[in-house]
Amino acid sequence: MQGRSLDGPGGGRLVAVLLSLGAALLACLVVTSPAVAATVPGAPTGLVVTPGDGVVDLSWTAPASDGGSAITGYRVDVSTDGGAHWATIGTTGDASTTAHSSGVMNNVSYLVRIAAVNAVGTGPESAASAPFIPSPLPAPPTDVSGAVWPAPDGEVFVTWTPSPAPSGRTLASFLVQWSSNGGSSWSAPVPTGSAGAAFLVTQLPKGATYLFRVAAKTDGGVVGTYSVPSAPVLVPADPVIVPPTTPTNVVGIPDNTAVHLTWTASTASGGAQISFYTIEWSLDGVTWPGHLDSTGSASPSFTVTNLANGVAYRFRVQAHDNGGAVGDFSAPSAPVVPGSAPGTPPGGPAPATSLTLTATPHAVTRGRKVTLSGTISPATNGVPVSLQVWRHGSWTTLRASIAQSGFRFRLKERKVGRLRYRVVAAATATTLASTSPVVKVRVRD
Repeated sequence: MQGRSLDGPGGGRLVAVLLSLGAALLACLVVTSPAVAATVPGAPTGLVVTPGDGVVDLSWTAPASDGGSAITGYRVDVSTDGGAHWATIGTTGDASTTAHSSGVMNNVSYLVRIAAVNAVGTGPESAASAPFIPSPLPAPPTDVSGAVWPAPDGEVFVTWTPSPAPSGRTLASFLVQWSSNGGSSWSAPVPTGSAGAAFLVTQLPKGATYLFRVAAKTDGGVVGTYSVPSAPVLVPADPVIVPPTTPTNVVGIPDNTAVHLTWTASTASGGAQISFYTIEWSLDGVTWPGHLDSTGSASPSFTVTNLANGVAYRFRVQAHDNGGAVGDFSAPSAPVVPGSAPGTPPGGPAPATSLTLTATPHAVTRGRKVTLSGTISPATNGVPVSLQVWRHGSWTTLRASIAQSGFRFRLKERKVGRLRYRVVAAATATTLASTSPVVKVRVRD
């Protein structure tokens, strides 16, 4: 068989014919989808009703589906018998989702529902609203005032005088608004939830001045006009808290399973006063496992008890004031070993000092007074000496004086019975320190 080239004469016309036949064949294979018929829209949702004086304002959310045809309006139905029968009071005529109707009467209880309309027809109705009763607007409350409530989160207690309710109606609750810019704008209304003439507004930003206004709401849901704003109410900003100063010069004097601590007192600010101190102790000056929550007083001295003899402790002190402010911990003290010889304050070397103590063998009958006297030898050559007495479980600083060969002071006691005393003398500018033996005295009324 002899073949024919498509490139020769007449080959182009043959190709064109073949292509035309192929296109016709493909066209026969195309399947045309039938057109989908439009339906009525779905049901609107989120219906909100705001009744007024012979009127009602409505808002809602458009249906999720318009049925394939644009919504042209909404039909509004009302019922006066709890939903048994419905009457249409109008159609909006456009796709807007709000409506205002004056086709209702005051002091009549209504339900309302909405249905969407398109070119096909009217869709299903929305859920019915809660009952509402149009009525004349309640008059605004009077005498609105606010007072800052004693709480930490910015609260104002707002009060007012309600005006009489419209005829045939009662006041069900109130709406409260506030402004922080002199009335240029107002917060969203907050319902009080009751007919009481007071409301606590919470979580207001501090450091601002507020105005408050109130509107009444009737039992039919009608909200009246807002009151005249209150006088300005300042919600104070939180005060700037300045902590107490840091204690210094923490010194420990050892005793049997105890250490007597003294330090330079802290000072508070802003009218506050030092209330108590916290004490911590450590074995390495790095970690502080020992903790005393409170010394119980503002005195810059305390005895830490229940310590282990022969173990070196370091101590640090922290001040608290009566306003709740807390200062920083002091620098650690020098190591102190309970059960050892009395500790010494820092300083240069000095002659050894011994202290002996005697006391009168009886208490004065009136006033419960005990006289303690003692000697310091050898004398400390005029160096100021701090005297402390141990009684009733703590140390009391008696005085700082120029050391002589002896001392004498009188204590006024609150207790009677057999009491114990011990005195510590410390030369504040030297390493001198010594503790007396325990002195026992019987105090009688």
